[in-house]
Amino acid sequence: LVPDVALSRPEWDMLALEAAFQPERADGVDCTIDLTLSGFRFHIVVRDRTARCFEGGSENADATATTTTGTLVGIGDGQLSLGDAIETGKLDLQGSRRAFEQLFRLFELPAD
Repeated sequence: LVPDVALSRPEWDMLALEAAFQPERADGVDCTIDLTLSGFRFHIVVRDRTARCFEGGSENADATATTTTGTLVGIGDGQLSLGDAIETGKLDLQGSRRAFEQLFRLFELPAD
């Protein structure tokens, strides 16, 4: 499922991520991810079994990713592999690939 750009805004995606966080999956996870979705930059901090999203970038990010909401959802629901997204240029990932991959197990994506 690729979100309709007219119905999806990165600011809303940021709030949706916080709501989809699964704290029981976050034991021992401590990371910060900078994420730019369709030009909107924010960062996600996962620490002490909580996740918070903030506008703007972080100086201490473990990983920095630039992509679209559709690509992020495609990776999350298994329609697109992380490797293919990087190889085709749909995702620019800098820093820890492991930290970025953790996001997909920490958040519950809505079912189709």
